[in-house]
Amino acid sequence: MTTRDQFTVDSEATVETLTDQINDRLLDVDGVHELYPPHHHRRPAAFTSTTRTAELRADGSRTDVTARLSVTSDRAGGDVARDAAAAIRAVLAHSHVTCGQITITIVSIDDQAVSSAGPTQK
Repeated sequence: MTTRDQFTVDSEATVETLTDQINDRLLDVDGVHELYPPHHHRRPAAFTSTTRTAELRADGSRTDVTARLSVTSDRAGGDVARDAAAAIRAVLAHSHVTCGQITITIVSIDDQAVSSAGPTQK
């Protein structure tokens, strides 16, 4: 269903494309180390960008997104979560999809990984 200002996600191809775009953007967020699958797809290890991990759910005219992340220890988790949510909103806005609730869960903090910007200065 398409209107002038919004698009309702209702085709599997669109969901897969948006999920792939969101995964790519999340992996570009400074402080995101890896992505994890939704709870109902539990696996023993984190997945890379080739695996669809963010979960999109269309709820009427809006789309809710859930993402589970492993983050680096050199950035505050709250900052990484805010940046991840902003990245998701940007993908949805670019695709003319009405954004609903965004849920970001930090599954683990990797002390060995360092973000691309290096340690945060305080």
